Amino acid sequence: MSACQQKCIRMSEIGDRLKEERERIGLSQEEFGLVGGVARNAQSNYEKGKRAPDSDYLCAIARKGVDVLYILTGTQMDTSINGLTPDEVELLGIYRGCSDVGQRHLVAAGKAFQSLNPSYESIEVETVLAMAAEEKKSYG
Repeated sequence: MSACQQKCIRMSEIGDRLKEERERIGLSQEEFGLVGGVARNAQSNYEKGKRAPDSDYLCAIARKGVDVLYILTGTQMDTSINGLTPDEVELLGIYRGCSDVGQRHLVAAGKAFQSLNPSYESIEVETVLAMAAEEKKSYG
């Protein structure tokens, strides 16, 4: 196999894994491109293996919880070294997939749940959301 063929295979694999990570955090190509600072067509080219993402793009998507190590190497980051459970990893991914405002709301909701523990199971969702809104007011 020629060096060019090997490079094309690697780019295709990177594109496939990039798409997989984008879908994992639940964003469209356009939304994901905005996270990485590129247009939708550039995102599409990355996912098709036609173009290689640069380091600025990779850093930006990493800040939103994308496993860049997995995208580049096919080896998933070992979250167990951080002592995180699968639920904690999922929650962190959701947080990183939110906008700045969404992240603040998620933190407020978490604080509201924390203040209710262990009686939170019997409370209605609307009450929790109202408590989260009150908590959010305390930090702007």
